[in-house]
Amino acid sequence: PLPNPANISRNMDHIGISHLADAATKHGVKRIVAVTTASAGTAYSPPAMFLNAMCYMSVKWKFEGEQRIRASGLDYVVIRPYGLIDTEAGSCSGFGVEFAQTRETPTGRRFIPREDVASLCRQALKLPLPLGVEGGGGGGCGGDGVTFE
Repeated sequence: PLPNPANISRNMDHIGISHLADAATKHGVKRIVAVTTASAGTAYSPPAMFLNAMCYMSVKWKFEGEQRIRASGLDYVVIRPYGLIDTEAGSCSGFGVEFAQTRETPTGRRFIPREDVASLCRQALKLPLPLGVEGGGGGGCGGDGVTFE
């Protein structure tokens, strides 16, 4: 059998995020913004089971990384996008953005431009402390992209 790749999800999304959370705590970082996957909150959904089976348990390790961030004591925002697409920020994907402070992931097919996810990350860093927010989202539609408002 072939050896596992160095960038396997366990190394990046669990061990790497654990090291990141430790370093952030040590150096006085106030907030971590993490982008994971919509399936991280629903480990037994068909998409999560497929990704775990085909991609070295990637969804499981992303969830474990999220748990490590929560346990760090740092303020955090977890963004769980789904259906990433390479279109301009704010492009109409045909679906609305959904924001939820829950671990439950909505069902249905949704899309969101990568640029909109990046915009949400920038905005999350500017929100007042403390937060401890988790959100899943898909699909921007409009010239300004998506916002937390």
